[in-house]
Amino acid sequence: MTRPDREIIIIGGGPAGLSAALTLARARRSVSIIDNGELRNAPAVAAHGLLGLEGINPLEFLARGRDEVASFGGEIVHGKVVAVSPDPDRFAVHLADGNALAAGTLLIATGVTDEFPPIAGLRERWGHDVVHCPYCHGWEIRDQRIGLIATGPTSALHPPRLARPTPPRRDDREAAENEESLPHFCGRLSFTTAQGHSVHRFE
Repeated sequence: MTRPDREIIIIGGGPAGLSAALTLARARRSVSIIDNGELRNAPAVAAHGLLGLEGINPLEFLARGRDEVASFGGEIVHGKVVAVSPDPDRFAVHLADGNALAAGTLLIATGVTDEFPPIAGLRERWGHDVVHCPYCHGWEIRDQRIGLIATGPTSALHPPRLARPTPPRRDDREAAENEESLPHFCGRLSFTTAQGHSVHRFE
């Protein structure tokens, strides 16, 4: 069943999609957000770097956003998009439950998906004591020992970002991108390397 048209459909109900919907709804545009509830940062206990909301629980943050969008007439649709059919003057967005929505403008705000290496126990600890972002977690892990699972030469750029108050220098980046100089580069920053070893499990 195709529901009545609206002006804008947003696929993705994370911070970006909700922010766009809030702005559009306040401008009195008819807007619907379609979200499947698969939140990238759901495992995290807190979101950081949000002015006025530092440390807020990610689920609470999104719940507030949905309430704000709805308060200005925006529609939140819980569902999974399986196909989009572009017509000359509109987009038809088809959902897994058989319903469809249509709008003249389509905004994609689905974000990114983390791809985890095949290491037992990693996914369960993701966002807690297994972290990936110095701007999200740098303060919480300050002055602690850091272990890095390297997937390539540029992985060496992450420990300096997490361990130092200043970002890597330009020559650090050039050194890290040269795989042959990686052990020397890490040694200069007081990091011990264990090349040729694989991580199979977190306990």
